[in-house]
Amino acid sequence: MPKSNSGFTLLELLLSAALMAFVLAVAAGMISGVIGGSIRISERVNEDSAAGEIEDVIADDLAFMVAPKKEGVVELRKEGEGDSYFSFYSACGAKTAWGTVPVTIHRVTYQVKPLPGGGKGLFRGEEPIAATKDAYYDAPLLVADRVRSFVVEGRAMNAWSPVWPAEKGGPMPALVRAELNLEGRDGQTRIILVEAVPAAELLVKPEAERRASGGGEPQAQDTTDRKSPAPPARGPGVPRPGR
Repeated sequence: MPKSNSGFTLLELLLSAALMAFVLAVAAGMISGVIGGSIRISERVNEDSAAGEIEDVIADDLAFMVAPKKEGVVELRKEGEGDSYFSFYSACGAKTAWGTVPVTIHRVTYQVKPLPGGGKGLFRGEEPIAATKDAYYDAPLLVADRVRSFVVEGRAMNAWSPVWPAEKGGPMPALVRAELNLEGRDGQTRIILVEAVPAAELLVKPEAERRASGGGEPQAQDTTDRKSPAPPARGPGVPRPGR
């Protein structure tokens, strides 16, 4: 009676190895796709969060625009590739100062500049309305990189203008609109759109003057009405992240 052979043939071994290799390749592709998708989602969330923080900074500055003097309150013009240079006074409080800063009103400037590694960045600088010896201020800080465009317009009567004012001493805009276009790492454009009604003509005494006059906490004196600054109207660009 012939002896039976219970082992595997060479062909069976080759087919098994090929099938196992195919299964491993499919599994590796699925795992790679899941990991890649997770990384892209994480990057998108981080970019949205950063865009929301940028939106908050710009919105706060614009919502608390003030006019501590009659001339040179707002300066708006085009520079470089058509990006806006925007300088104004704001009572939103210091953001780039170190130490004790008793002055609440600052001259805030937004300007687009080229970056060393290529591309453009949006920089924010600020100076106090009155110098103090208790604090120093950094150079303009980078607010956003990968900037495609930064456009600011002021509205007077029924028209928007990218230049403000036409003459020194002109009134503050009735409405300000700032649009920042950022290039995401996914190649898509993220739009930050902020519209705000500047505060009424507020005059806030510097801390030194307030102390000299024996005043308590700094108070804003409204020369027109006593309405609080209107909150900024956020555009439909990037949703504000939850905090």
